[in-house]
Amino acid sequence: MSDERIRLRRKVPWGLIEFEQDQPKKNGWQHRAYFVTPAGNKRRERYPSVTTFGGVLDKPALTRWKEDTGVRNAIAAERAGLLNGYGIDEVATVIRDNRMGSEAALGAAATRGTDIHALIERYFTDGEVPNPADHPPEHRGYIRGAVRWLLSADARGIEPEASEQLVAHPDLRYAGRYDLRARLGGLAHIIDFKTNRHGRVWPDHHYQPVAYAMADAACGAEPVHGCLIVAIGPEGTYEEMASCAEEADVRAIVDIYRRVARIEAGVKATRERSEALAA
Repeated sequence: MSDERIRLRRKVPWGLIEFEQDQPKKNGWQHRAYFVTPAGNKRRERYPSVTTFGGVLDKPALTRWKEDTGVRNAIAAERAGLLNGYGIDEVATVIRDNRMGSEAALGAAATRGTDIHALIERYFTDGEVPNPADHPPEHRGYIRGAVRWLLSADARGIEPEASEQLVAHPDLRYAGRYDLRARLGGLAHIIDFKTNRHGRVWPDHHYQPVAYAMADAACGAEPVHGCLIVAIGPEGTYEEMASCAEEADVRAIVDIYRRVARIEAGVKATRERSEALAA
């Protein structure tokens, strides 16, 4: 999670794309939002991000990681005496209050990911070679993995075209920022970077670069030849894999996301009507 306040705007042939991010509040909540204003319209519409609509997917690796984090930190809290005097039903609250739960760990992971993405971007824009010693100890293994991938990409003659570019799909109504668009072997690719403790590419990673490529083309860019995911691990390792997803998969995920949102809105409205009648 970045602490920066960010405001980005990009004009495209069919309208305006905007991104807003505010500093996190004390409770950890952070405003991050994409807005699109079609040409000729004065009112902008909030679009879900690629990450948001992908939230409908099952993510067993993330579920296991959350469970592992909770168990490890509950044991650590017990050994540190933080749970003394609390009942079993209060343990989860104590863990969260001490920022030892999975939500706090996700925030730390997001900060790490932002750090890795930024150094990769600086390498391609300014030629700045990442130095692990300039970063927190818990990030250094990931940085070594990123450097290994960068050396591999250089050996293949990588030619960066753009990074952290705002894109949106006006028909499917989603938005986001891709990590990197570059040519490998003379062919354009969207490249999406991930950091996780296994340094592995998981199935739910595959739709994201394809979604970015679809939105990029919708914004007027040349369609890419392919999409890559690069997962970087804490031991200095990485795994690169071509996306196995297709455009039809992205369309299906967006459709499911909107169907779930419609059901949730219907449930909320039905409950509110019932409560109003009972009042």
